[in-house]
Amino acid sequence: MENNRNKEDRKKRSKKITWFNPPFSYSVSTNVAKTFLSMIDRHFPKTNKLHKIFNRNTVKVSYTCMPNVNLTIQNNNKKLLQQQRNEKAPTETTCNCRQKENCPLKGHCLTKCIVYKATVTETKTNKQETYVGLTENTFKTRYNKHKSSFKLEHKKASTSLSEHIWALKDKT
Repeated sequence: MENNRNKEDRKKRSKKITWFNPPFSYSVSTNVAKTFLSMIDRHFPKTNKLHKIFNRNTVKVSYTCMPNVNLTIQNNNKKLLQQQRNEKAPTETTCNCRQKENCPLKGHCLTKCIVYKATVTETKTNKQETYVGLTENTFKTRYNKHKSSFKLEHKKASTSLSEHIWALKDKT
């Protein structure tokens, strides 16, 4: 029983195997693996001092499957074209005003999540009051909503700024 246990406990020594992996192709009529192994037998006989390293037990042959050349070229071209598209991709626009010189935020009217400040000046007394607001949308959307709420057809106040403006207009 002890002899069996000693045999089981011993480490099994693994051979050092060298693999030769030629690419497989239907267009090659030569049996590459057979030719290679016959060369090993011929050039490394038992009398050769390298036979211990290069023999049928330590050298194995396995064909590798190569991808289609056409497919490889297509994938490379696709990758290069994608990189070019990414470089040419337009950056995020910050302003879409027709007249850039009249942009309320000097070229940054499409900025989102912004806190803004408006100064209201009463025309008769030149008294100035400030209004601070914030928006989750773009500033331009909020600005246009404020401007439309100041018009006569939208007298119903939709923002606290427009309420204040209409109160000042009603005083006059």
